[in-house]
Amino acid sequence: MAMTNPRPDSAASVGRRLAPRLGVANPGIANYLELTGCPYEPGMLIGEGGMAQVYLGTHRQSGRLAAIKVPKGGEWARERFRQEIEAMDRLEHPHVMPLLEADPQRRWFAMPWAEYSLRELHRCDPFDWPALRKALSSIAGAMMHAHSNGCIHRDASPDNLLRLRNAHWALSDFGIAKLEGDQSFGTETGERFGTRDFSAPEVHVDPASATAAADCWSIGALASWFTSIRQGQTPSSEQESAWLALIEGTMCHEPAQRWTLPRIAAHLDSLPAMRPLIAVAMSPAEICARCGVGAGLDGSQRCRGCGFIEEY
Repeated sequence: MAMTNPRPDSAASVGRRLAPRLGVANPGIANYLELTGCPYEPGMLIGEGGMAQVYLGTHRQSGRLAAIKVPKGGEWARERFRQEIEAMDRLEHPHVMPLLEADPQRRWFAMPWAEYSLRELHRCDPFDWPALRKALSSIAGAMMHAHSNGCIHRDASPDNLLRLRNAHWALSDFGIAKLEGDQSFGTETGERFGTRDFSAPEVHVDPASATAAADCWSIGALASWFTSIRQGQTPSSEQESAWLALIEGTMCHEPAQRWTLPRIAAHLDSLPAMRPLIAVAMSPAEICARCGVGAGLDGSQRCRGCGFIEEY
């Protein structure tokens, strides 16, 4: 279920809502940020990946809440972090995560705090199909803007599409984006590139070869993921055919055969009117033991929501 966001917000009130599922800031983070001149006081840890952590921060003067991202790991992770700031700095679009401010030496940056991610949207019952269409339309617009500015995202996943407090969906996490003219950003030997099931095949095999078509694949993968985890809640036959056409048109193995972003955007705009559908009850055996979401297990006992494989 999406996190509610009553106003006015305070770091304490937000922290109380997030506390059941999130950790607490490392005591050393506050000292680290203060030494770098960061104007935000870090609070709860609200997100973490392999190369960065995100904290809920409060601006010391204005009291404004923001998400503060700091790198972790070695030089490779820091190089990605610097690339992410560069990508965000060159893009300005309603559906691209805005950069509020950044450390000149690239040791942290601040962005708006998001209410929830696309991954959390699927937990809503009844499921909101119009919201999914709006989210995918938003990401298509963001990608077109990014591509026109020499930036290919390469890693659009349910965790990287966030709903901001202004009700806009925003594409985030440009850490592995491919920037035009940048020859310094390669891959580490043996590194796994992109997010499984959401990044295009060529991104995993040869990231440098990825073109705009790689991001088109990701939109189809997102639509495919949602329709698979909401089995039993499929739209009408007309609506279902329209969603399947989007998936088939974008997830061709050959990049040149995939739908372009303008075609994707036009197709999403033409989808038949959709209404939220009634939730389908699931037995306890169908509920994932790790994420606790009634997304159902596929034939291999893999959760359609988080990918966890049930072991017996």
